[in-house]
Amino acid sequence: MKSYTLSSESPESPTAPRDPIDVVSEQANADIFLFSSGISYASGEAFIDMISENRKRENVILILSTYGGDPDAAYRIARFLQDHYKRFSLHIYGFCKSAGTLLALGANDIVMGDRAEFGPLDVQLHKPDEFMHRVSGLDITKALASISDSAWEAFQNCFLSVRARSGGVITTKTASEIAAQVITGLFSPITQNIDPLKLGEMQRSMDIAVDYGMRLGASRELATTLAANYPHHGFVIDFAESKRLFNCVRHPNEAEMELAVQLVKFFETSIDEDVIRHPSPEGVIAYIQPSEIKTNEDSSHASNGTAPIQESDQPRDVSISPSNDHNGGRPSRKAAKKKQEAQQDGGEQPATRS
Repeated sequence: MKSYTLSSESPESPTAPRDPIDVVSEQANADIFLFSSGISYASGEAFIDMISENRKRENVILILSTYGGDPDAAYRIARFLQDHYKRFSLHIYGFCKSAGTLLALGANDIVMGDRAEFGPLDVQLHKPDEFMHRVSGLDITKALASISDSAWEAFQNCFLSVRARSGGVITTKTASEIAAQVITGLFSPITQNIDPLKLGEMQRSMDIAVDYGMRLGASRELATTLAANYPHHGFVIDFAESKRLFNCVRHPNEAEMELAVQLVKFFETSIDEDVIRHPSPEGVIAYIQPSEIKTNEDSSHASNGTAPIQESDQPRDVSISPSNDHNGGRPSRKAAKKKQEAQQDGGEQPATRS
């Protein structure tokens, strides 16, 4: 898990464009965080620690990219944000699947980019005799529904065929018994392989997802729809579908899009990953820090206005790039200028501004 603190830079003049970090943070009066990872107990704890250490405003914006994971951890993150902020806004520009959809049920506002997508709120169960392989709870549900529909259709066809071919000689009772025996012989080899314990595990897991969703503020109808009414785990719930499901979905405004582009450029330069759209395999969490609330120490690490450059040194088990220059080899213009002035004045570093 990599942990970052990404800082904005104040404009060089009153007429210069403001950093998107400052604009977005000020518009929403919100702290801004990024989470690009699978959702687990460990990643959830690291992210909650980061929020606790950097909470300064009354609202919060979470830029999320995840394929899903542990619903318990997703619930804990969403509940923590609800409990510690007045308003929780979720920004999605790529994949937000499974447990990520559960986390979204706790948001007051959802901002979706053009290629953003949610996924069904189904569970992933371990596949028997397969190492590190999971099967969707939706697969089991749809398989049972298919067997049930096929068995009933076959029973009807067999019953009507017996009655019709006998010319009414065979009674309704006898025809139904014949049809039942035929269908039992056809489908019993299939149904005998159904594990009732596995069915119970699947149903319990689905109930957990629905109950968590309701506790985060979603209606039972919405939570149940997301958990059971889609054909497979990878089903794309795009902007139009999300707009139908939720009542708080909108497109990003200009400043929000500029911030997303800025973050994409920074991470593609730094770690060669588009963590905004695609969840990072190693995991990335970040605090996006506006200039107006930076400390004196922080202000000496600001960016050049096109990409945030400061990477945090958190006291957690995180992977930090060995390079001190986190802006793709392009040092801050202001930092370079200050260093030159300091050397001319006798080698002392000038005091930073708050």
